[in-house]
Amino acid sequence: MMKRMTWSVGILFLACAPSARAEWFCKEGASERQGSALMACGVETDAAEAAARKKALAAAFEELDAICDRSVDCRDFELEIEPLRTDCREEKGRFKCYRAIRASITGKKRSKPYEKGQTLQADREKLDVTVRIDPRDLAALMQPQAPAGEAKKDAKPRCPSDLTALSQSLLDISTTERQQAMAREAVKVPLSELCAPIHYRVLSVLGRHGIELPAYSAFLLQEIDQIADPTADPRAEEVLDYFHRLGPLTETQWKSGFSVVRRAQTYGLYRLLPRIFYDQAASKGERALEQRRVDLLVEAVRKGELGKPVPLKLDDAMELLLRALRSHRTRGEPWLAAYAYEKYREGLAYSAPHKLARSLKSLGGEATDPGIRSASNAWLAELAKKAQPSYELSRVLVDVLNDFESDIKKQDDEEEEGIRKIAELRKLRAALIAGAGGAMGKNLAITNQEYERKSRTLLCLDLQIECPGLVPDADRLSHLLKSKKGQKRTEALEILLKMPKVATRLEPDLVATLRDVDEGKVEGAYDLPRRTLQVLAEIPTDNKDALRLAVDMHLRSRLTFQDVREKLGSNLEPFLLTELQKGSQRHHLRILMELEEFPQLAKPTCRHLETLTGDQLHYSVRDAAEKARRRCR
Repeated sequence: MMKRMTWSVGILFLACAPSARAEWFCKEGASERQGSALMACGVETDAAEAAARKKALAAAFEELDAICDRSVDCRDFELEIEPLRTDCREEKGRFKCYRAIRASITGKKRSKPYEKGQTLQADREKLDVTVRIDPRDLAALMQPQAPAGEAKKDAKPRCPSDLTALSQSLLDISTTERQQAMAREAVKVPLSELCAPIHYRVLSVLGRHGIELPAYSAFLLQEIDQIADPTADPRAEEVLDYFHRLGPLTETQWKSGFSVVRRAQTYGLYRLLPRIFYDQAASKGERALEQRRVDLLVEAVRKGELGKPVPLKLDDAMELLLRALRSHRTRGEPWLAAYAYEKYREGLAYSAPHKLARSLKSLGGEATDPGIRSASNAWLAELAKKAQPSYELSRVLVDVLNDFESDIKKQDDEEEEGIRKIAELRKLRAALIAGAGGAMGKNLAITNQEYERKSRTLLCLDLQIECPGLVPDADRLSHLLKSKKGQKRTEALEILLKMPKVATRLEPDLVATLRDVDEGKVEGAYDLPRRTLQVLAEIPTDNKDALRLAVDMHLRSRLTFQDVREKLGSNLEPFLLTELQKGSQRHHLRILMELEEFPQLAKPTCRHLETLTGDQLHYSVRDAAEKARRRCR
């Protein structure tokens, strides 16, 4: 029976009846969380029951570690671990074990920064956990077991090496001597395609515990140097990934990785490049080293030594670098990607500017570093100004402008931080538009779809970008306002709402639109009265026919003044008063309720309101008149 941890274990969820079994939980799910309590399960098989138990426990810790890696409260605080019972049963000559562990997140801060795969290492050791790779399990990685009774003549080839010694040495690598012994056994197994999965398992164990063995590392580098096409072969990628997990590559490791990259096909470079640069470097010396390595790669590009079957141009290499030199940990400060672009952008030919633009968009959008955010914004403006306008580039620029607007709307404009952020975003957007100059409008004017033309027209008007040929002139808008189709008139009204000077010139057409809608001459005119009045309010109109017709449509519930009251109310008031002075009380209440909303009423209106007090009036009319008189000053 395993020893209980010496720590005090808090009250945890799943503190169920003793009859609860690990097998039941493991079948329901591999992990579970409730509040500060975690439960993880491991399931493994082995020919020996003891080995299956140990492997299942190791798998449970790996599951717990994966959860902790993605949880901020778990990453920052110590854990209290309690092993639960193990359930094992024999199946066809092998033992299958289910083992669960339970943990609670304490309020005690970690003394050391969290590192995935290492934080729980001490806990595993206290539970006497060792990692075992059984020879039969290793063989199974290459070839599944054939069903009983089937012939084995079609079985795929397996690793020919004797794996017994390696398997035994991996049972315990807790000391330097044992690690070296394991390395001696590992180098006896070639890193061939058949035997590679064995080394992947070894690399996983070493990488998870942050262990590097010089003899084994030298063997790995020697092996990947012999791979002719690293793109179609995962061995080099797996080895480089192991070295990258340990930290910045040594000079020997980097040279080998650089050689791999130069032999690779272009389509696979995006997977290999992130593994030879370490953008998490902290010290100035480490950063300078990574920058020199970027310089060496760009030099290889200029010499035509990178990319197959056709050497990469600088533009293509830069786009790859911008994607490769950012990890999830450095998105806020992608310093290495910024270094590469800033130093070598003058040599770009902008052969595919939309690809570079999209990478710069991601670079700036993810960056929290103000300097990098501002620089990437300026580089994007420079690109737009120098590159040939195109539809592909226009789509990226529209996305950037829309992202600015979306980010602005997300801010709280009533809080100091939100106000500061809004000002910062607007400043960056203005700098982008100004830096791109006329090229911004030229790109935005290139559209393929009708919806793009309409949305970009409004975007150009909102941001006051001159987009040649995109925004209709006055003659075109006048033509649209005379259409029998409501959709065309609506398009014109949306544009005129943002162009009050042009709307003033077309005031007769706007008045005619109200009249045509009232007389039923326009198809699909449901929203036209409101839109037309909004445009007239921007002038603001004092046309008597328009105002009289607007009041008449309002009383027939076809128009509301809510959107235009502030700009057009004083011009509408005399026509509302005329209706109020008529003998019929049919519309009086509606008119009075409208007058209640005016900020201030004129004297003629107030004098008439004083007369609306007699008992001959309905009480609702008298009450509404009294409320409206409060607007008289």
